[in-house]
Amino acid sequence: MSVEVISVKNNHLWVGNPLAEQHRLRYREVIQRQQWSVPHFEDMEFDQYDTPAALYIVKRHPQFGVVGVIRLCGTDRPYMLREKFSFLVDGKSPQSATVWEATRLCVDHRLPGYVRSDIKAELILSMLQLGLEKHKRSVVGFMPLLFWRTVFKQIGCPYAWLGNAHQIDQGLKVRAGIINIKSALSAMKEHAIEETLA
Repeated sequence: MSVEVISVKNNHLWVGNPLAEQHRLRYREVIQRQQWSVPHFEDMEFDQYDTPAALYIVKRHPQFGVVGVIRLCGTDRPYMLREKFSFLVDGKSPQSATVWEATRLCVDHRLPGYVRSDIKAELILSMLQLGLEKHKRSVVGFMPLLFWRTVFKQIGCPYAWLGNAHQIDQGLKVRAGIINIKSALSAMKEHAIEETLA
């Protein structure tokens, strides 16, 4: 399985159609499985932030196609946290060419749990490494509290809260956070060393 960074601009360079595949994965995970009420078309989930400026880090499986994705959008243009969920941020939402918003982190639930955990960790690490390469400073996002603890904390990726937790649709408790890319990569490296020595 390989990790690829795709966009509207480079999608034609890859075998198959990973851009469409990640939309189909999102449809299965957020609409069929989690019952979100969001736009879709021909079994593909999308929203207004799927623009030519968006980047997608995808994990592809030779049999299942795209089995994991994170979408990245610049905060110097309209983005979800600022436009739709600004109440999750105390004060002003970040707005900078050096800060990304990460959304639509999904992994295919047809895979075993341990494989899903590995894919999430690989997607997050790839996101941070790409951010460093592209001279980004931070990544912001919001997600369920449990997800922050079981995914980011578990792999040694530090984060800081941007505001208090709030309940949204179906009573889901979410919180917005920010990750400093350089600090996170350093901490994850230390965490990996400790795990190896344990």
